[in-house]
Amino acid sequence: MLEWVWENSDKLADLATIAASIFTVMAVGFVAVQIIESRATAREATAEQSYLSYLSTCVDRPHLGTWKMFSTWSGIGSPETIEDQTSEKCEAYVWMLSEMLMTLDLALVAARNEKPWRSVVLLQVELHEPAIRQVWGTWRLNYTPVLAGAVDNSLRALESLRALESRAPN
Repeated sequence: MLEWVWENSDKLADLATIAASIFTVMAVGFVAVQIIESRATAREATAEQSYLSYLSTCVDRPHLGTWKMFSTWSGIGSPETIEDQTSEKCEAYVWMLSEMLMTLDLALVAARNEKPWRSVVLLQVELHEPAIRQVWGTWRLNYTPVLAGAVDNSLRALESLRALESRAPN
C-alpha cells in the first residue's frame, strides 16, 4: 500500500491541490453570500429606521402628518398652490411630504418583501392624496421606478375606490 502511495504521490498531490482549490472557491462564495446578505439586512434596517423616524416626526408635529391636518392647521383648503406658497407652514409640509416619499422609496428598494411596504405606500398616499396629486407630476421623476409605480398604483386604487363609493346606494 505504501508503495502505491509513493508511486502515485504526484497524482495525489495534484488531487489535493484541486480539492484545496475547490474548497477555497466554495469558501469565497460563502463569504460573498454572507457579505451580500449582510448589506441587504443593513439596507432593510436603515429603511425601517428611516420610517420610524418619519413616524416620530408625525407624532411630534401631527399638523404635518396628513393633508387634512395640515389643511386645517395652515388654513390652506386646496393643494393647488402648495408649491407656490412661501409660508413657513407650507415649506414644512412640502419637506415632510418629500421626507415621507424618500423614506418609502428607500424602504421599497431595500425590502426583500415589498408587499407590506406597498400597503404602507397606499396608506401614506391616501393620507396625503390631495397634495400628492398636485405635486406628483413633477416630483415623480425624482424617485425610483419602484416607488413611482407604487404611488401611481395607489392613486389609481384610490380613484377606483372613490368611483365605487359614489355608485353605492346610501
